Amino acid sequence: MPGGKLAIFGHTPTWSNELIDYLRPIYAQLAPKLWASPPEVWYLPQGPIADLIVASGGFELPERRQYIWRRTYSPRSFSDYLRTRSDHAGLPRDRRDDLLGAIESALPNTVEGNWVTNLYVAFRK
Repeated sequence: MPGGKLAIFGHTPTWSNELIDYLRPIYAQLAPKLWASPPEVWYLPQGPIADLIVASGGFELPERRQYIWRRTYSPRSFSDYLRTRSDHAGLPRDRRDDLLGAIESALPNTVEGNWVTNLYVAFRK
């Protein structure tokens, strides 16, 4: 459609050093393969989104907008969030339960989760 726009957005966690310090030893022991950049880094400026939009041939170089926000979690709500992630859901149930139980036990009563939402808007050529 001439004059149309494409909008793509994604949320990426940017955990604090304090939260990372709680999580790192647990993942090292129970799920070392999961201790890597989350798939959502795809949406960050250094990720491939902008290049893929341009490579499609149908859109101009997208404009990126960034929205930074924070969410407060309890240990349980943080593990509930992790339970929704495909990388965690792919673990065998007993390993996943051990990992999330250890995380819940290690976290303080409240955890601040930092997030970045990146929005890419591109005009059709």
